[in-house]
Amino acid sequence: MTDLDLKSTKIELAQFILRTKNESLIQQIKEFVQAEETDFWLELTEDQKEEIKLGRQQVKEGNTQSWDSIKLRLSAS
Repeated sequence: MTDLDLKSTKIELAQFILRTKNESLIQQIKEFVQAEETDFWLELTEDQKEEIKLGRQQVKEGNTQSWDSIKLRLSAS
């Protein structure tokens, strides 16, 4: 989709929303938009957040493994 097509689609959607009197549809659109804006970090458990932080720290320290070595280790299990 080109930038012009995207802008045109946004305008069409805005006009549609402004014209509609269907409250249920408006609510559904609102919920969809809010769900799209949700920060995935807020949905993670504390354990998941700690695992990500640990992984980032390991990468900073150079403690990484190649994907091939991980696949090999997992296939041996």
